[in-house]
Amino acid sequence: MKQVLKYFLVACSVLILVTPSFGKSGPDKAIDVAKYKGSKITIGTEGGTAKIRDEKIILHSGQVYEHDVVKNEYKYLKTLSGKDARRVFSMFDGAAKSSFNHPGTSSSFVQQDHNGDISYYYIWGEEGVEVPEYVLSGYTEILKIIR
Repeated sequence: MKQVLKYFLVACSVLILVTPSFGKSGPDKAIDVAKYKGSKITIGTEGGTAKIRDEKIILHSGQVYEHDVVKNEYKYLKTLSGKDARRVFSMFDGAAKSSFNHPGTSSSFVQQDHNGDISYYYIWGEEGVEVPEYVLSGYTEILKIIR
């Protein structure tokens, strides 16, 4: 009986140690970003001579994906800590439902939406147009966090 109890305790201990990894996000836990319902941030650049769009998608869970727009494929990059995810999603608080729409030949952009409902959308690159400091600093900070 003592032997059975020992095996039972060992099995329970192993199960307890393994269980937290089930909730972790990673390449094997990646979701279908195209069908994702919830808040997400899209950030990147577009244009130039090749008219290429480089975009990263940050889900509210903190998962970060690279989006190949041509192939419409998503590649898992990493998962942000809870603190960093909250920081990224609060970056433009106080600028609700705002936009700055001044694309140029080569542009940078950042957008947050929740199921298609845009919270903010900033795109800039047009010559002679001054970009608000909070847009530039927020954009730069988000890129630092996701890299």
